[in-house]
Amino acid sequence: MLLTSRGRALAATARVFHALIGIGALCGAARCSSSPEPIPSPSIDGGVSGDDANLDAISEAEPADVSTGIDGDEARADRDAGDISIDGRGALDISADSGEGLDISGDAMLAEGAALDAQVRPPDAPSSDGGALPDGRSGDGAPPVDGDASADTPRRCNGFEALCDRRFDEVVFPTTHNAMSNADDGWVAPNQQHGMKRQLEDGIRGMLIDTHSYLGSTYLCHSSCLLGSKLLVDGLREITTFLQSNPNEVLTLVIEDHISAAETETAFTSSGLADFVYSHPAGSAWPTLRTMIDSGRRVLVGAEAGAAPPAWYHHFYDLAWDTPYSFKSTTEFSCQENRGSRQNALFLLNHWVENPLPDENLSRTANAHDMLLSRARQCQMESGKLPNFVAVSHYAVGDLFTVVRELNGL
Repeated sequence: MLLTSRGRALAATARVFHALIGIGALCGAARCSSSPEPIPSPSIDGGVSGDDANLDAISEAEPADVSTGIDGDEARADRDAGDISIDGRGALDISADSGEGLDISGDAMLAEGAALDAQVRPPDAPSSDGGALPDGRSGDGAPPVDGDASADTPRRCNGFEALCDRRFDEVVFPTTHNAMSNADDGWVAPNQQHGMKRQLEDGIRGMLIDTHSYLGSTYLCHSSCLLGSKLLVDGLREITTFLQSNPNEVLTLVIEDHISAAETETAFTSSGLADFVYSHPAGSAWPTLRTMIDSGRRVLVGAEAGAAPPAWYHHFYDLAWDTPYSFKSTTEFSCQENRGSRQNALFLLNHWVENPLPDENLSRTANAHDMLLSRARQCQMESGKLPNFVAVSHYAVGDLFTVVRELNGL
């Protein structure tokens, strides 16, 4: 795009002005003197030029402007541009060869810069705050996260339009084993690299978590709370916040419960997550993801030991079955029935290796595309059941999301 000389001058000047704002902010933080000494204009190389630095010198030294997409030639002001001075109001006065004077205050300059940025940004470029592309793509391989779609945009359930009208038991969900145990929060021998909030943002839609009583309250811990812990209500609140911001996502929590159903209910209520839980009537057909989303009840909760009440606190193995989970090598993987019955609608595929502790290198091998997909297909063939929850350790290595998409036929 070609800019007029006025536009080129404004583009260059906007950058100078932002630099001056930064200097002013630092000065304010340091409580600089209010004496009317002239403020030097910053140079591109980090030094400071004299008051009579001209726009030509700045433009010639400046590289391409990434934020606006203007290259060096387009951003360069006319060679004979005049001086830039600052008056007592903090406004910039630009004198150009044409004799045209521009007195641009901070607000006006920011508005001009925003207008120029909007004109030259490519239509598919991500926003400056690092958000998703306009079509919802995150660019990291995980399914796109659908926010509040407009009336003209088809709904995407768990990232894909094709999943909306599938029943819950016809969908495969990427799942993390011991989701609360993570390296980012400093847990000892963690099962995951990142915390639960990041996992959800990355595309995880099922979590295996452990609840314990500790220090007079209820916590997320694994084995011993001395190895790592998080208040249960805080962990659940992270999930609530994610659901509030992402209205088309359906989640599952499988809880290794070492606290009572009543204590669990208290934490769910306090965190706000109780407003999202789904109660499945025994013996009934599973709803579609669209139905769950429309109802607002889009979190399935299952406990390994406990059961209702409350109605949403299902005994998980009344609904599902799983494979064994104690493997020291990938050669030990099997599809044998472990807990629950293959007659149940849901299938949890436990797919991780510990020898004797979690190890990211072991997970990298286990989570590799061919290894993970071949085991999932083998277990599906042997049981006649789609693996609804593909649970792994160290989800961020390997090909979990790709395999889940393939199992979903996407």
